[in-house]
Amino acid sequence: MTGLMGHSKAVRFHHSPEILADDGMVSFNTVNVANAITPPAPQDQFRAITNLPLGLWIGADDEVFLADKVADFTNHIENPRDGTCGIVVEGENHLGILVNAHRYIGPWIVQRVQNSVT
Repeated sequence: MTGLMGHSKAVRFHHSPEILADDGMVSFNTVNVANAITPPAPQDQFRAITNLPLGLWIGADDEVFLADKVADFTNHIENPRDGTCGIVVEGENHLGILVNAHRYIGPWIVQRVQNSVT
């Protein structure tokens, strides 16, 4: 849906009052934003990823997505490269995994580089 309703609230986030107190935080996405960030065919798009390894992390306590289903996307990549993984991270929620992404992505990248050099 776009046009007249494009700027209407579509997705409301249930962040704590402490998080929403941050001036940079949003409490909702509009219809246009929700449509823009939602992949049209995620399984087909993941299947097409064949030239690079893919690391995908999601918090076990994610409030937006079903963690096991998201992590399972990596199992649908045809001929996955070494290092491709989908990991459910215990103790993380949707916002937490974004804030702490460096803890997971950094070591994964280092390992990919070390494997490519040896």
